[in-house]
Amino acid sequence: MGIFTCKKMGKRLCALAMLLCAAASSFAGSSSYHYYWIKMAALPSGKGLVYADTVQTENPAYQESQDLKVMAYTIDQSPLYYFNAYVQPAEGYLFAGWSADGATLTTTDGTNPASLSVRAKTEGRQEGLDLPVYYPLEPDSTYYAMFARVVTRYVPGEEDLGTVEVSKVLNDVGDELTLTAKPKYDNCRFAYWTNSAGEKIEENPLTFTVADAETYVAHFDCDSASRFSFPEEGGYVLFSSPRAAYLAGNMWGCMVEPDSVSDGNVNLTRNGFSVNANQGYLLYGEGECTITYYDDPYESFYNTDLLIASGVNGVSLDTLSTEGKSYYILKDGQFVRATEGFVEPNSAYLAMPDSCGVTAETLTIDGGSIVMDINGVKADVPAASPRVSGVYDLAGRRLVAPDRNGIYIIDGKKVLYRKN
Repeated sequence: MGIFTCKKMGKRLCALAMLLCAAASSFAGSSSYHYYWIKMAALPSGKGLVYADTVQTENPAYQESQDLKVMAYTIDQSPLYYFNAYVQPAEGYLFAGWSADGATLTTTDGTNPASLSVRAKTEGRQEGLDLPVYYPLEPDSTYYAMFARVVTRYVPGEEDLGTVEVSKVLNDVGDELTLTAKPKYDNCRFAYWTNSAGEKIEENPLTFTVADAETYVAHFDCDSASRFSFPEEGGYVLFSSPRAAYLAGNMWGCMVEPDSVSDGNVNLTRNGFSVNANQGYLLYGEGECTITYYDDPYESFYNTDLLIASGVNGVSLDTLSTEGKSYYILKDGQFVRATEGFVEPNSAYLAMPDSCGVTAETLTIDGGSIVMDINGVKADVPAASPRVSGVYDLAGRRLVAPDRNGIYIIDGKKVLYRKN
C-alpha cells in the first residue's frame, strides 16, 4: 500500500513539474507576473449582496460572496490596484459601510459603486523569468459589506470635523442602539442629527430601540467651516473669502471669463472642488453643502476671472475707477450695470473690461436668472483650520481611493494621479 501511494505521489509530482516547465516556457519574457486577489462578502448573511469588477457596469451580478482575481498588466505595475465594488441591500435593510475585519467600519460612505483597492503581496519572478503565480492561500485583501437597519452618514465635506460611534454596527429590529458623535477638534462641535424625514435631533449620545430602516446624518459646526443650505433644485450665491476653501456636496465654484459673455448673457465656467482666497465666485449648490477653510501658502488667482472679491469690509462702487471698465452688481437674479452701490463683505461684483465690447445694461446668467434663496450662510471666522483628510474627486465626492487617471484632492492637496 505504501509503495502504491509513493508511486501515485511520484506521478503527481512529475505532472506538476511538467506543468511548471510548460508554464515557464509559455511565460518566459512576459511582463505579467503577479495577481491581485480581492475577496468580497456580505454581512450578515441574507441581508444584502455584493459584486466587484474592474470596470463599472450597469448590471452587477450580485452575490453573497465573491473572489475577484486580476492579473497585473506589466512587471512594474503599482502593487495597489483599484476596482469597483457594488452593494445591494435586502428589503428593509441599508448599507452601513465597508469593513476590513467584519466588525469595525472603515468607511460609512454610501457611494455605489465604491472605488476600493487591493495591494498585491506576491510575485512570481524567478531566475530572471516572469512566471505565472498560483494564487496564495489567503486573499491579498478582504472587504465586508455591512448591512443593518440603522446606519449613519456625514454631511459631505464634514467627514473630517468629527466621528460617529455606533454601539452595534450590524443592528436589527429590537436592538438597543446608541449613536455617539464626537468632534475631532477644539474649534468644532456637534450640531444635531437629521433623520430621513429631515427632523433635527440635538440629543447626543442618541439612544433608542431599532424599529425600521433609518439613516441618521451627523452635523458638525466648526469655526473654520460654513454650511450652505441651497434649494434642493439648486441655487447660487456670490462668494469670496480671505482664505482658500474646499467645497463639498453638490457644490462648485463658477467664474466669469471675458470670452464667456455675449449678447447680454454670461456663460459660467465651473472651477471645481476648491476656491482661492480673495477671489470672487458665484457658488452653485444643491441641498446642504459645506465649505472648509484652510490656509494656502501658495495662494493663486485666475487672472481671467471678472468676478472681483468685495473683501472683508465690502466695497462701494463709487470709490472704484471706471477707466477702461464698467461694473455690474447682482440684483433680482441678474447682473445690472451700476456706478454706485455697496457690495456686501465676502461677496463679489463683476468688472467688465471695455475691450469685451459688452454694452448690455443687464446680464443674464446661463440664459436665466439666479435663484438666490440661500439660507444659513455665515462669514468666515478666522481660526486654526482642521486638516481635510481623505481622497476626493473634483466634484467634492469622497472616494476610498482614486479610481482612474485625473486630478484628485488627496489630504487637502490637488494631485495629478496616473495609474502605472
